[in-house]
Amino acid sequence: MVKSPEIGPQAQPYWYAHVIGIFHGLVSSSHRDVKNRSLHPMKFLWVQWFGMEPGRYCHGFRYARLPKIGFVESTDEYAFTFLDPAQVIRGAHLIPAFSEGHTSTLLPATKSVA
Repeated sequence: MVKSPEIGPQAQPYWYAHVIGIFHGLVSSSHRDVKNRSLHPMKFLWVQWFGMEPGRYCHGFRYARLPKIGFVESTDEYAFTFLDPAQVIRGAHLIPAFSEGHTSTLLPATKSVA
């Protein structure tokens, strides 16, 4: 769970992601303006983002309902990204809605990236 950068009346306060992997490595910059090219330790998360349930579902204190989320389609350019662990507010327990059924259309079974 991270703080959302969205603003406006329909903006969501938080974004949610599924952590696929936790990594650390030694990195350096190849940018021409960087003078110090020594290796620096860096931690990062590989995540798959969740998006809000499309449609007319209403949530919030006014409706006494929690938001519904689901995975962003794998064809979205930002469905899988890397995230700085310092941006994570906290972990969240998500309750699956098994009664809604399941689908494989958001992440078709093909060769694994791993």
